Amino acid sequence: MKKLLVVLGVVAFGFAFTSCKKECKCTADGKDFPLVGTQDSKDLCDAFQKLYEGTDAPIKCEWK
Repeated sequence: MKKLLVVLGVVAFGFAFTSCKKECKCTADGKDFPLVGTQDSKDLCDAFQKLYEGTDAPIKCEWK
């Protein structure tokens, strides 16, 4: 029983950190625009979207 509680505690602890991680989600023409993980903060995510403002590529990014 003690081992089961330890395993459940480890799983719950790991889930808490992975569920809170935010990332930059971008779309182009309504389709997912994959990033290679370089936008790891809200400021970089916003800067990535501003880079494409005023161009023919309508890319929208959100920090989720």
